[in-house]
Amino acid sequence: MMNDPCCSSALPVGPFSGVDLSCLLKKTTLESETVFEADAAEFEQYGSGMKFEEQDGRTVAVTEEGFSLRFKAKMSPGAHAFLLPGHGPDKKRTGTFELLIDGEPVRFPIGLMGKPLMIPSTAFHISESREYEFVLKPTGEPGSVITSMRIERRSVKVNRPPMREDLLGKHPRLYFTDADLDVLRARLDHPRVGLFYELPAPLTEKPPPFQTGEGARNGMAWIQLKDQALAYVLEPTDERLAGILEWLEMATTYGFVGARLDSGYMMEALGLAYDWMYPTMSDELREGVRGTIVRQCEGLLPLSMEGRDGSGGCFQAHRCWFANMALSLGAAAVYEDVPEAAQWLAWGLDRLERIVMSASPDGGWHEGPGYWGFGIPRLFIFTDIYERCSGLQIPAGDDFFRRQTEWRAQHMFPGLKQTAAFGDVGRDAEPPATKLLLWGAKRYQDPVAMGMAEAMNQGPCSDAFNLLWLDENLPAPAPSEAAPLMSRFDDLGMVLARTSWEDDATYFAITSRPLGGQLQARLNVEQKFPGGCFHGHPDQGHFILFGRGQELAGDPGYSIKKETKNHNTILVAILIGAKGSTPPKIDHASGEAHDAVRIGDTLIAFNRGDSEMSIETPWGEKLTTPAKVLVADARGDTRSVVTLPKSTHKESTST
Repeated sequence: MMNDPCCSSALPVGPFSGVDLSCLLKKTTLESETVFEADAAEFEQYGSGMKFEEQDGRTVAVTEEGFSLRFKAKMSPGAHAFLLPGHGPDKKRTGTFELLIDGEPVRFPIGLMGKPLMIPSTAFHISESREYEFVLKPTGEPGSVITSMRIERRSVKVNRPPMREDLLGKHPRLYFTDADLDVLRARLDHPRVGLFYELPAPLTEKPPPFQTGEGARNGMAWIQLKDQALAYVLEPTDERLAGILEWLEMATTYGFVGARLDSGYMMEALGLAYDWMYPTMSDELREGVRGTIVRQCEGLLPLSMEGRDGSGGCFQAHRCWFANMALSLGAAAVYEDVPEAAQWLAWGLDRLERIVMSASPDGGWHEGPGYWGFGIPRLFIFTDIYERCSGLQIPAGDDFFRRQTEWRAQHMFPGLKQTAAFGDVGRDAEPPATKLLLWGAKRYQDPVAMGMAEAMNQGPCSDAFNLLWLDENLPAPAPSEAAPLMSRFDDLGMVLARTSWEDDATYFAITSRPLGGQLQARLNVEQKFPGGCFHGHPDQGHFILFGRGQELAGDPGYSIKKETKNHNTILVAILIGAKGSTPPKIDHASGEAHDAVRIGDTLIAFNRGDSEMSIETPWGEKLTTPAKVLVADARGDTRSVVTLPKSTHKESTST
């Protein structure tokens, strides 16, 4: 238990974070030291383009055309945050500002919203002790209100060693050590292993140089390096070594790839390759690769501390998993070689505790099966790092993890070739990668999950995790023998059912939930949790029907704009009346351009297209409106018309 716990004894507590589900946003391990500070009243000495007003008993600066602030401050190495308390020009407009340090812009701008939930900020890393020049300039329209500015140096309070003593001084240490290699190599001869894993051909592809500029992507090409590193450990040959060393040499030239998906892809490859190839690399190469890993961790830590890891501060966004997994994996790889790595790893494990505590307790995930496919493997790796390095089991996460295979498998249509489109997933989405089904099967010794993995296995693969996450001795009954025909996920409000697991089965699935699920919605209210459902959809009442080998009712799949109209949603009308009273008469009232139903003295109409629809109200008035939805209601002498979106016809209430 941590000092000054914020938690209830009835809830699991994170050993590294000191939080439980009641206080996930409490900054228990974040320590801050103010190194520069100025109130708005002092801004005049640092810049121009502002006017000063008194608001709520204090002086504030209101930005005008030409606003800028310039000042110098002496800084020490480490993670820092620049905080700019204030708000945008009004509730609808955000004021945006760019921070430059010695002329170089900080990666993320600062946004002053109309009603900020947190202090607007950005984050950066300082490499050496000296004086730096800071410039703050707007990138949006004037009118923002700023109350002060300050710079804080951030550090992590490490409450317990994040690395087990028996792993110190060892390389490899992630997933296996030298003592495990003979067993790993012997597994290659097992006939069942051969169904899932095969050694890759030696690496002959040339490594890509580091890309700069807007939209540059540097991570995905590296994902195969971990597969090659494991293959060399299992079958060391000069040919395999030559290709890997060429890629590692290129890796030494890489700068910070950013806190986005690239960070996860890059570190998954480079962190594991550094650890597994450590004994083989020269001192010079080892130092160069380590330097690249350090650059990634130094860049990621301050961004993660400020919720600038690409997730918007939401623990259930897959971008949060990528960035913080990358930080933890990099720290675990260079632990002991870099003194700061203990802080990086402790912070990463702190993040994972908050992620698993706030995950759906019944095993579902609101972003849907598409983003599950490349988000969840980073969370699996993250969990492996936590448990491998700390020697502890993740707190409260098993309720989420235990049903992952079931949740994903139930999204497969009969035939196990196509995926039901819930959330952001393409209509042509492929079956899940076999390794993702193997992880849960091995962790929970689950034969049903293993049977699913075998049924959807597309042949042997060279991905390192197809071997590391495989338990070849686990029974694997066919889904038709052991898998449930119906699964219910209450937190996400989902029911998925089929008549059988055979190709000719009928399949039906339906969902209805608040965005993000029940737990996420509750946290949003109780803790002012950073909401955000990212790839979730407003799809309450959405259903999918599949039969006779084809989808009978579905939706368009992935969409940039999330709209209810992209789904098969069910409208439920609840009629309330006195006990024993006669229910109102229900009549269809549809026309050429609209669908409508009249329930007693209430009319509900839906516009089928983009043109106007003509409606006759229950009291006989004729209306023409471009609205998408219209509700006309007569109660005694009171009559009202409501449209959505609002039309040129005025909403009215008359007596």
